[in-house]
Amino acid sequence: MTTRRLMEELQAEVRGGGVFGRSAPARGVASLLPSARGDTGGSVRGGDASVVKQPAPRVQDPALLEQLKASTPAKVGVGRAGLRYRTQTLLQFLADFAVAKAAVESQVPEGWAEQQGWVALQTAAEDPDQFLARPDLGRRLSEASMSVVRERFARDPDVQIVVADGLSATASMQNAPPMVQALEPELARRGLSVGTVAFVRHCRAKIADVVGQAVGARVAMILIGERPGLGTGDGMSAYLVWQPHEERTDAEKQAISNIHRRGMLPEEAGRFAARLIEAILEQQTSGVTLDVSRIEVPKSGLSAPPAHPAGPQARTRINQAHPEPLAGCGQSHGQQCDRAQNGLPGAVCNRSDGRPCEATTY
Repeated sequence: MTTRRLMEELQAEVRGGGVFGRSAPARGVASLLPSARGDTGGSVRGGDASVVKQPAPRVQDPALLEQLKASTPAKVGVGRAGLRYRTQTLLQFLADFAVAKAAVESQVPEGWAEQQGWVALQTAAEDPDQFLARPDLGRRLSEASMSVVRERFARDPDVQIVVADGLSATASMQNAPPMVQALEPELARRGLSVGTVAFVRHCRAKIADVVGQAVGARVAMILIGERPGLGTGDGMSAYLVWQPHEERTDAEKQAISNIHRRGMLPEEAGRFAARLIEAILEQQTSGVTLDVSRIEVPKSGLSAPPAHPAGPQARTRINQAHPEPLAGCGQSHGQQCDRAQNGLPGAVCNRSDGRPCEATTY
């Protein structure tokens, strides 16, 4: 079937109230646009004549559409050029993909864990390629590392902390140190002991159960670089479990996700984790059976950035590589701009809440 003939059939289906026999959607994003039957304003000539170009649909609620676009870094309402993405959309997609690919390929340098005062361990995966190809090897420690845990780690702590590279070493290097620094004094204030902090290379989240069980911890927590989203390669998550052992399921674990400079700040995540740990110890459970209704969730990562004096209101959700400098450069993964480095606040930007800097270029 030729493209022209296919277009004619599609136009006929739309005028008839459906697409390939299905009714046109009436809810969701489609509800923001006028119905195809009443507002197309075009027609198809008979025979093999070309299809008459129809005007673009008009948005019935522009404010609602803008709110939808601002709520997610996904490619929503980006428009098109003919049958293709607009150039800016395509470039943003390629930049986002590059961020995700770089995150998966990132590696923690030798000696980094020792600089943080942590003990370095490794799973049974021998190298990054094997780690990606064999998830099962990332769920158990090497024999040498297990020996280190038995010989050097504190026994029977209230909380055992494990830091892992996971699928984004960049995320762990950026977010784990400030989160641990915020968490430890909160646990001490509650009279809780913290075990020997471990950093595990080529690691999956299951290692929290392995290390926690080996040392007899009451609660184990792992901070791990998450699988990158499109344009977010610096996201870290924390998983907490009561009485860790290797038979624990995901349903028995508590999660704190989107820990990064454009999401939940690592310092806020540390204080939030302390409140979760306190609840876990009080209720002696974790996961779906834990009552978290009285635990306040930090709001810092959900509030909109201030409006830029020379431009519109900044978006509430931005990618690491963002095309709109007025929304903040978004470079929280080690790239540099002319006003700040690594996404930390700078004097020129007048940022004081730890979010990525505002900059004219990056």
